[in-house]
Amino acid sequence: MPPDSLKIVDQVNGSVVEVLYTAPTVTLVCRASNSRPAATMKWFRNNEEVTTGVVTTITPVGSSKLENAETTLTLSPKYPDDNNVQFTCQAYNNALINGPLKSVVTLSVLCKYCLV
Repeated sequence: MPPDSLKIVDQVNGSVVEVLYTAPTVTLVCRASNSRPAATMKWFRNNEEVTTGVVTTITPVGSSKLENAETTLTLSPKYPDDNNVQFTCQAYNNALINGPLKSVVTLSVLCKYCLV
């Protein structure tokens, strides 16, 4: 059974996440809910897979055979390297016949006094 939803927590798909350049870390959490088997989750930075700073967990849904998958990406935003970068969460499952589910946000690193 494919996930019934995929969402980057507290974000709207396609939204901009604003962070100050002084922020030590930024955490993005993505959830794929109610699938069987649990979805395989991946993060991408401008279409290149990210493996550093990624933690994935799988939890059962009550007494059903469904599972939730959650992946967390923690990064240290740098200006200008991470400014206007797209981060995409993808969920894969053998029941997804039209390819992976995707949710995307763009990181905006705010730096009033930085020179590029």
